[in-house]
Formats: sequence, structure tokens, C-alpha cells
Amino acid sequence: MSDIFDSLDLTKTIRDFDFTRKAIRGIHRTVDSEEFENMDADTIKFFLINRLQLVSFKDQLKRYLWNSAGFDAAFGEVSDHEYAELLHYSFEENRAPFSFEPTTRKSSAIIKSWLSQDSVRRDAVFLLGFGLRMTDEDASAFLTKVLNEDNFNFSDVRETVFWFCFRNQLPYAKAKALLNYYSELKDEDLGTAPVSPVEAAAGLPVNHYFDITNEDGLKKYLIYLKTNRISERAENNSLRIFTELLDECRRIIADVYNEDAENTGKTRAASDISPADVEKFIFSGVPVTKDGNMQKLALSTLSNHFRNQRLSRQKIDGILKKKQPVGRADLITLVFFIYSQKYIEEIPDERCRLFIDKTNQVLTECGFAKLYLVNSFEAFVMLCMLTDTPLATFSEVWELSYE
Repeated sequence: MSDIFDSLDLTKTIRDFDFTRKAIRGIHRTVDSEEFENMDADTIKFFLINRLQLVSFKDQLKRYLWNSAGFDAAFGEVSDHEYAELLHYSFEENRAPFSFEPTTRKSSAIIKSWLSQDSVRRDAVFLLGFGLRMTDEDASAFLTKVLNEDNFNFSDVRETVFWFCFRNQLPYAKAKALLNYYSELKDEDLGTAPVSPVEAAAGLPVNHYFDITNEDGLKKYLIYLKTNRISERAENNSLRIFTELLDECRRIIADVYNEDAENTGKTRAASDISPADVEKFIFSGVPVTKDGNMQKLALSTLSNHFRNQRLSRQKIDGILKKKQPVGRADLITLVFFIYSQKYIEEIPDERCRLFIDKTNQVLTECGFAKLYLVNSFEAFVMLCMLTDTPLATFSEVWELSYE
């Protein structure tokens, strides 16, 4: 199994490399254990809860504030009220927003949420980056080691600009100005950045062509992004590929229903399969409420591991209606379901290898980084793919998490 993970992206930085290698070693130990062979779901649940390194966001934020402020009191003696006051003061001093979008939430409520949550969305890290004047390395550590997500995405204009501002200790006003510069680029401004078609097809050549640590190099790179419509292409690809994968899932589910058609007397076409059917098939192990919705994730022992990772019927509907963006976990989930069904007869190692290759291809085309084993959900689906019955194991782990 040693070469299964060769196609994973381990090359961003030495620290990311070491961190991901630890996750791979943990998966190897789990898959090679006698317990994994005899009771896959129990072993996977144990691995996720006891072996994966999870860092509480609220604790890490408080420790970051404590170290930055140089409190006289010991770490455990500083109250949340003091941390909240420090956050208010720092955001005011740095003229940073508490939200990137218009909101009716009070700043005090947002701060209270940050100081009480085990995990948050990526934008919270970026907001804190400006509010606390974080370095790019500080923000990177929160993304990769606290949220267990991938590092800055340099195919994304916002994250590129944010990284530049953190790297150079620039305020949010500068980020807004740079994003405005990008949005106002005219046709005559485009096509001036050096672009290699071969490199562009293989991935973004940030380090090959652009020094984005300085403003001149960053602006050339922003021209490159807009010239090649990188962000727009990734967004369009995401919706198109999500829809294609969803359609394939519907065909698979329709075939399963139709195998019982002789007993039920009714056959179904793929177009008859609803988002609720897709949710039911993939997450059959999650208990449902009286309304038929999946039970709250907060009631699962894996809630901190899988926050915002479930592909619910509401999320599917929202994506199809273009009311919310496609997330990387949404794409991973659909590919997992398809490959768990199409390649059920393959030996687990080969099935997992095929799944990794396909998923990385999909993620790259949609502007996301490749599979990241440090992420609990992504490690989970790969462990399931290495079992004899991936989807059944996936469902059983979810079921066990609610006991």
C-alpha cells in the first residue's frame, strides 16, 4: 500500500510535508492493524477520534492571543471577557471588518462565537488575520493545523490577495484596493503577463513566473488570473462537474431501485432520483428526524471532525439553484459514492488508487488543491475506500458516531 498516496500533494512546504506524512503513517498503521481487518468501522471510528490530531479553534485562538498580548496572568487564568476585549481593541486598531459581507450580527456576538467554537469556516481565519495583523505563516497554521484544511489557494483571487497582505503586514483597506484593481482590469490590460500554455494546463505557475511577495509581481499575477479567467473557470467547472457527478450518482441509484422493480412494480429513471434520494443512499447511517432530515451533526461524536462536510439534500438543492458554491467535500463525497459502487469488485488498494486519481483530477479542474490527508473527512473516505465494502463502512461509521 506504500505507493497508493504518491499522487497526493505533499510539496507545498516542509512543514506541510511533515504534517501530511504523519497523517499517512497513521492511516498505514490503522489499515495494517489486525483490528482493521476484523471490524473496519469500529477501527476507523477509533482512528478518527483518538489518532487524528485535532486542535480546538477556540483554544488555539486564545493561546495565540495570550502569546501575542503577553498577559501577566497564566494562560488558564485569563477570562473570555479579557480575550473578547482584546479582540475588539485589535480589530478597531487595525480597522478590520468582523465580516466580509453585510451582516446584522453584532461584533460582540461574532467574537463570542469565535471564542466558543471548536471549528470555524475559512473566512473566520482571514478576518482574524486582518484583525490581529497575523503573518502569512500564522494564518497558514490556523488553516492547516487547526481547521485541518488546505493552505492558501493561489488560484483564488481573494486568498492570493489576503496572503500577500498577511505576508507584508498590510491592512484590510489594501486588500480591498487590490481586489478592486483586479475587478476593474480592462481588456487592454490583459494578456501582458507571461503565461506558458503547458504550465497553465498543468497548474498555476506562481513560483515559476511571478514574485507575488511584492506588489508589482502580484499585479502581474492578478492579470494572469484574469487573462486566463482562472477563478471564473474554476467556478464554472465546479458547478458543471458537480452536476455531472450528481447525474452519475442518480443513474447508479436508479439502477439499484430498478433491481427491485419486479417486487415493487415501478421502475425509475435517473431524472426521478431526488436530492433526498441521493442523501438517503450516501448517508444511510445517519439517523433522521421526524421531518426526514438528517439528525444534527452536533449530536455525533464526530461533529468536530466533519463540520460542514455533509452533502445534505438542502445543500444539493442550493448548489443546483446557484444559491451556494460547490465545496471540495461535496465533490469528494460524490466521487466516493460513484467509485464505491463502480469498482466494488476491485481489490481495495487498486480501488483507492483509482479514487485518489479521479478525485485529484476533479479537485484540480475545480480550482481546489489535491486530497489532503490531514483533513479528517478526506482521511475518513480514503480509509473507507480501503475496506472491502466502502459505502457500507462509511454508513456504519456514521451510525456508530450517533450511538
